[in-house]
Amino acid sequence: MGTSTGTRARKSSSRPLSFDYVRGLARGRWKEIASSVFGIDAHYLDGKHGPCPICNEGTKRWRVFKDFDDAGGAICNDCSDGKSWGDGFKLGAAKLGLPTKEVLRLVAKHIGVEDGDGGGSS
Repeated sequence: MGTSTGTRARKSSSRPLSFDYVRGLARGRWKEIASSVFGIDAHYLDGKHGPCPICNEGTKRWRVFKDFDDAGGAICNDCSDGKSWGDGFKLGAAKLGLPTKEVLRLVAKHIGVEDGDGGGSS
């Protein structure tokens, strides 16, 4: 009874998970997700240039973007080939070595969304 909280599983429709739906619910939580789900230590998420937690190389090649907690994007000037991981799903895929669809499921589970509660048709 009552409203669901951020820690309870949400279940409503039988639509598959969508990136847009889960991205919206994860907004403001990417530091927590990167630490808890992807295993990236918090000191890598402070916005400063530093060694990369993915390739474990360099001293100033890694950084997260200013809007990291909202979007989850980061870059390593080496292992990302100078291209950014534009959102947390792509970052998680690089860190965990999984397809982004599997990262979507892991993030959804962490924030309390069950498969089948896709939140929309997009």
